[in-house]
Amino acid sequence: MKITAICCSLFFLFCLSTHAKELYVKDKGYYLDLPAEWQELDTRDTAAMSFVDPGHTTIFQLFCFPAPYFENAYEMLSFIKVHLNAEGEGAPFIYSASESYFADLSFSTQSYHVRGYFVFINGDTNDYVLMCFTQVKEYSRMHDFLLSCLDSFSPDKKNKLLPGPISQFYYQFPGVSRTTATIPFKEKFISFSYDKNEIEATEVVISREARILTAYHEVNTEAWSRFYRIIYRDNFARFTELSQKLQDYLQAATDNRTELVSVLLEWIQRFIYGQNQGITDITPPLQAVLTHSGDCDTRAVLFLILLHHMKIDAVLLVSDRYKHSAVGIALEASGAKLKFNGKQYVFAELTTQVALGMIAQSMADPSGWYIFRLGN
Repeated sequence: MKITAICCSLFFLFCLSTHAKELYVKDKGYYLDLPAEWQELDTRDTAAMSFVDPGHTTIFQLFCFPAPYFENAYEMLSFIKVHLNAEGEGAPFIYSASESYFADLSFSTQSYHVRGYFVFINGDTNDYVLMCFTQVKEYSRMHDFLLSCLDSFSPDKKNKLLPGPISQFYYQFPGVSRTTATIPFKEKFISFSYDKNEIEATEVVISREARILTAYHEVNTEAWSRFYRIIYRDNFARFTELSQKLQDYLQAATDNRTELVSVLLEWIQRFIYGQNQGITDITPPLQAVLTHSGDCDTRAVLFLILLHHMKIDAVLLVSDRYKHSAVGIALEASGAKLKFNGKQYVFAELTTQVALGMIAQSMADPSGWYIFRLGN
């Protein structure tokens, strides 16, 4: 695979095709969820895919080698440094049980000096080289995008619901410094284990993605949808234990799915309204559970994750007009509904203690809501 030639030939090409959105490469099994408006440069070979940002300053490339092509992840790093004549250092980490390496490298392509981040994954089925680089003068401005592109990769469907490579480089998943938390739920207390460092890892992802979202100066539904998808992905598997315990409790009390959802909804509605003081109002969903607080976005993502763990069809509802977020649930229940992909989803308000299906008259116009499907 002529990596040097590929990197050199792609920079500042304008023979672009469709916008890059959430992408599934069936013959290799991997997924990409690049930022909104990124475009395809060359996707003819699914073992060597290339994309560019809207400003044509930054390149994301993925190379897939059938395992065992490399002995280990460090060999992959050495191979790329030689082929690109690159300089820089890296550090090993484990990504979803695969030996991996993260590196910050600089090299020259055409007349440009570039810098970027690289992830090398020594997998069981395939070895992956992920690289995202930009001109040195653009490095600070594009820093979040470089990391976000790499974090959007999933080698298979299972990993699409686990924290991404950059998140797992920041802090391993599952975390090993676990402690037990006990939270009130209805008439009972429920205990579950968690790692507080995972909350910090999620905070890093949320802040990074919020900064990226602000780069889109007008309302961009594609960017909004990806923002929530990345946060959802980073948190979904962190709720495996708690969601199972909540489900066990709820199913012991009722076999009526609408009643089960209503009890879970009422629990989240009773949280204290609170907002993050950073660039975004969203707080890590685990933190929301521990503190019983959070804004509408935080509660909506949390509720959606819990519902999906319980195999209940639900979608995220977001409104720029109403400055609000909620959840739509595919249930046979009375009340306000929105139609999506041929299904009716009953409205679930999360910050006011009202019944399932109830919505303020001032927010009742369906055209004021965007509907996003998160998860697999």
